Amino acid sequence: MKCKHIIAVQTIRKTYEVQSKLEPVKRQKICPKCTKDKVVKNGFRKIKNGAKRQLYRCLTCGYRFMLGENGFSKVSSDPHVIVEALNLLMGGMSCRYIARHLLSKHQVKISHVAIIKWVRKYTQLMKDYVDKLIPEYQEVWSVDEMMVNVKNAQPMRKGYYSWIYLVRFYTHIHNVHLSNA
Repeated sequence: MKCKHIIAVQTIRKTYEVQSKLEPVKRQKICPKCTKDKVVKNGFRKIKNGAKRQLYRCLTCGYRFMLGENGFSKVSSDPHVIVEALNLLMGGMSCRYIARHLLSKHQVKISHVAIIKWVRKYTQLMKDYVDKLIPEYQEVWSVDEMMVNVKNAQPMRKGYYSWIYLVRFYTHIHNVHLSNA
């Protein structure tokens, strides 16, 4: 039989292990659905590596969410494998060849259909992110002149020349920041 001291020490030890596996998230606690800051803790979600993440519930709309959601939390595959597959696909490889590559390099059997689903999911996430970017443009004027020898032109000093003036106006992105929307 265990005495109350041993049980207390074991309980404290288990509590410490749970707290040490809890991933700290240093972000402002705002509901991603309604953007209100009235949220309360509402359980944990156990992640594949054994760590736990705190779940929150919005008091305004009732939405349950997890801070620090990065798009990979509900996926069973390693995020590095997913990123490598997307990178290879954007580089021009076929989905079947990528599946063979992942099997030979990472010893992970992924079907070409799973790669297609990753592309659909993560390109939409990237599009949503890029659509929120607001570029700041900087105006640039470029002026150039050139004297060109042209037939049937008015004589000028040492020959028959015409002047060409080229004025270009273009903008380039000076800085990019996220919109508040």
